[in-house]
Amino acid sequence: MLVIFVVNTTRKFIIIKNLQKKVAECEVKENIYSKVIAESAEIEKFIKNDVEKIVMKKKDNSVTIIQVTEQHERRFYTIAGEQKILRRFKEEKNSLSSKLVSFVNETTWLEVLHDSIVSKIYTEKVEGQDCYVIDSMKNTNSVYAEGTVSLKMYLNKETGLAVKAIETVKDKNGLVRENITTYNQKFDIVTDEDMKEPNIEEFKIEEN
Repeated sequence: MLVIFVVNTTRKFIIIKNLQKKVAECEVKENIYSKVIAESAEIEKFIKNDVEKIVMKKKDNSVTIIQVTEQHERRFYTIAGEQKILRRFKEEKNSLSSKLVSFVNETTWLEVLHDSIVSKIYTEKVEGQDCYVIDSMKNTNSVYAEGTVSLKMYLNKETGLAVKAIETVKDKNGLVRENITTYNQKFDIVTDEDMKEPNIEEFKIEEN
């Protein structure tokens, strides 16, 4: 039994380390597009050179937030019905923040060992993509909602990037629901048109 445990844990350790290496190779790219579709919102991210633009829309179209981050400033355009507000913050860009979603961001070897022990790792095909499924309740790179009983993360084998996550949650009344989030991440397709910002003249400006 001990030999089986060691062999299985070593296998999962190697898989996670290889995925981390692939994600690190993607992180250095300077032209990245991603789209996240969650239960209540859709988020698109555009990265071109040193500028990042994020468009967050509630699925009921009640609120849209556009965040633009440059080296020394962050701008938030909030559109809620007829109300349009622009907030500007003078701050330095965090160069260490992750550009991509992977659930296997670089960690210490002890954390990788921990994740290897507490996770099941197997393969499935999702939307035509060969994926590793990391099924874990205590993964270092994951945030769990209250009442979570299961979290499965589907990662593309070739890139290590997230394709889908299924979180099973039980509420206080014992009702069980699945929160499904999908991820679409691509490279070298973001254009100057994608990076355009809203017309500033339409917004009330609040300096911070």
